[in-house]
Amino acid sequence: MMYNHLLINHLPIFATLFGIILVVVSLVIKNSVLRITALSMLAVGGLSFYPAFETGEGAHHEIEKRADFDKPAHHAMHEHEETAEFAMPFVLGMGLLAIAGIVLEARKSKYSQILAGVIGALGIAVVFMLAQVNNTGGQIRHPEIRKATTETPKSTKDDD
Repeated sequence: MMYNHLLINHLPIFATLFGIILVVVSLVIKNSVLRITALSMLAVGGLSFYPAFETGEGAHHEIEKRADFDKPAHHAMHEHEETAEFAMPFVLGMGLLAIAGIVLEARKSKYSQILAGVIGALGIAVVFMLAQVNNTGGQIRHPEIRKATTETPKSTKDDD
């Protein structure tokens, strides 16, 4: 189960990033086909979060059984789970809105461009949330990341 999580957990952020770029380009050049492609990427990004989240539960139980699972890793896992739970409604909401945007675009609605822009803006917020989710996930198995985000710079004589 852990390997499934590792295989799919990056899909939401990368699909969302590419989708945002395509939304912006589609709005600039006013291309309906590109806008549908962009919204499809955002739908994949949003909806792929659910299987990533669900496989995370199985990974959680597997990693707890490892001999090198320590207290800082346990704390990082808890933070990862909390950030994922916080991000879930925003990420899934973006995916569902993207599907609605595809339908509006296919029907040539006058609101499709506006909705695509709103979804793109939501996508930017979602990318920041997903970056935090991915960062906290990385801290579970990469103590060097954990140290970099929790250490405070030490004072030197030049700072006084």
